[in-house]
Amino acid sequence: GSIPGPLLRLQEGTTVRLNVHNQLEEDTSIHWHGLLVPFQLDGVPGVSFPGVKPGETFTAEFPVRQSGTYWWHSHSGLQEQAGHYGAIVVDPAGPDPVQADREYIVVLSEFSEMSPHTIFDKLKKNAESLNFNRPTLSNPTGLGGMWGQMRMSPRDLADVTGETYTYLINGHSTADNFNMVFQPGERVRLRIINASAMTLFNVRLPGLPMTVVQ
Repeated sequence: GSIPGPLLRLQEGTTVRLNVHNQLEEDTSIHWHGLLVPFQLDGVPGVSFPGVKPGETFTAEFPVRQSGTYWWHSHSGLQEQAGHYGAIVVDPAGPDPVQADREYIVVLSEFSEMSPHTIFDKLKKNAESLNFNRPTLSNPTGLGGMWGQMRMSPRDLADVTGETYTYLINGHSTADNFNMVFQPGERVRLRIINASAMTLFNVRLPGLPMTVVQ
């Protein structure tokens, strides 16, 4: 009922039991992106498990062996592009070495009114059909010989652009004027997740000192 989906907040050193109820009219799955789990719980249909049928429940129980910022998403069809994803935060078993006055999870993603199946179909027919401003990089061969050898436009950094996508922060578009509140002098921890299916995001914090902690 939301984009992103619910936050999963776990504790390192515990054993979790997660129930995935499929209320869709089609098969679905959940991939725990970045978490160390037994192979049969990895959530890739046809590889590690058969998927979750409509009306069925899939139970994943595993020990939490790490801490940090991760995310979950569907690995079935193009459901991830349709909004089936959410954040995972795993708190450390002991004292957190990263101290902050505030914490925000920043889930970056994209959304389109166009069906992801339509997008995929257009890209299969013409890889440049949804990229209208292709000169996004000067001298792309300077990135290395492999770039020039790819069967794609040498000026193509994004197959799908903002003409098709609306870019989201925690499910909010730019028009929502989404804000994260803090006081001057506070240290703010940002847990940044790229939950997009296509987009590379350029994240900048103008005028603020930033330390990458993980």
